[in-house]
Amino acid sequence: MSFHKNLESILHLVSVIFIVAVFSLSFYVEVTQKPQVWEVKVFETQKMESPARTLVFTYGKGYRVFDGSYNLTSGKTYKITFIDQSSGRGKIISIENTQ
Repeated sequence: MSFHKNLESILHLVSVIFIVAVFSLSFYVEVTQKPQVWEVKVFETQKMESPARTLVFTYGKGYRVFDGSYNLTSGKTYKITFIDQSSGRGKIISIENTQ
């Protein structure tokens, strides 16, 4: 009987350690992401109201979704520095007009 209690306690401890390790790794990856630079010529932008997001469509480099509302002019080239978030959206750090 005591063997089963010890085994149950060990299994609980291992599962708690596993959960803490997974959350710690996720937090570490989220916090230590390095900024990415995306230099693109904008084809079109679309703004979503709630939540505020901007979709940026480009010539030849696909599109990206960014948190926030940004005014980018079609046909101009921008250098966008951002951090990719786990949800697939980007958090913009800076936007430079390169034209």
